[in-house]
Amino acid sequence: MKPNKCNIRKILRILATKGTIEIFLYINNNANIGYNSVLEYAICSEIVKSRASVNITMARLTDLGLLERTITQERPIRTGYKVSKKGCLVIQHLHKLEQITKYSVG
Repeated sequence: MKPNKCNIRKILRILATKGTIEIFLYINNNANIGYNSVLEYAICSEIVKSRASVNITMARLTDLGLLERTITQERPIRTGYKVSKKGCLVIQHLHKLEQITKYSVG
């Protein structure tokens, strides 16, 4: 089966946008984290400058299937996020790429 190059490019393009990898890894390190915690982290750490940027990032990661979003039905209604199985695989590959870049070529 031929891999879907468009999907690979789309994932890489989205991961390359400002703050996306940082937010993605933060959620990975804080399983089942609430939206407000992610927002506070991203704004206070100056990863992004606006709530809209966080919303767009979270939506894109969820649409790609890298995050799972859960909504509680109790009051107050809360939105939680965790990294999906697909997201875990992407994070593993990001760590491998990080290791590769530590080696000097030449």
